[in-house]
Amino acid sequence: MDYTGVDVAVLVALFAALFLCAAVAAGWILVNPTARSQPAYQVIAALGTIATLPALIVAPIEEGTVLNVLSWVAIAGLLVTAAAVILFMMRPQPATAPVAGLRPAAAGMPGPAPNAPAAVTRIGSPQAATSVSPQRPADVGGRTEVHGAGSRSVGRIAFLVEYSGDGTPHRLGEDTAIGRNTESTIVVDDNEASRDHARVKFENERFVLYDLGATNGTQLLRDGRHRRVTSPTLLNDQDVIVIGRTELAFMEVDS
Repeated sequence: MDYTGVDVAVLVALFAALFLCAAVAAGWILVNPTARSQPAYQVIAALGTIATLPALIVAPIEEGTVLNVLSWVAIAGLLVTAAAVILFMMRPQPATAPVAGLRPAAAGMPGPAPNAPAAVTRIGSPQAATSVSPQRPADVGGRTEVHGAGSRSVGRIAFLVEYSGDGTPHRLGEDTAIGRNTESTIVVDDNEASRDHARVKFENERFVLYDLGATNGTQLLRDGRHRRVTSPTLLNDQDVIVIGRTELAFMEVDS
């Protein structure tokens, strides 16, 4: 390409448009909650956008060979960014069962007995049905653990089901704490989870989700759309709570 004689304003507008297109595409993938588990797409898109900047910077002061080379670099950067976004959108989806297919049966799932000590249950392991003493946390393995079913039972039957795991249901009580803290009701061993990440409370006959100021936030997947939880949010049947790479589907059972 030869930009000799081309007005400087036109050159700046041209390369600014290339950068803007790349930045919008990269920005979309960088803020996409589902891209966190596959950061390679985000890195490639960011590098592609950065590659469009030198031509924009040089355009007002250079019209020769340097600008010609940088213009090709800018075009390549835009194409790389676009390819990262397209490949991310076309990536194979994990074979996860439909949320409705994970619904637990109410029978055989009683609420916690009054004043009963909380038991720690291994989740996602062959010992899933085995309870161990809460005084021995070092023996607890797996990605997610359960410390009983909240403080006490409530008038409605509901569960958080491991949507990203083996479908294990966790009965909800009056107040269910979720996070990396070993004292949480549901302990999530996820680097993107905060120690005290989120809470589900039973209020006015409904279950309400609270984000506790978690560093990476709490996402709610509803009707195929992700949104960040910034205020107390009423949970609907089949909502999915997303904490880092961990997904917990909210299920209510007709009593």
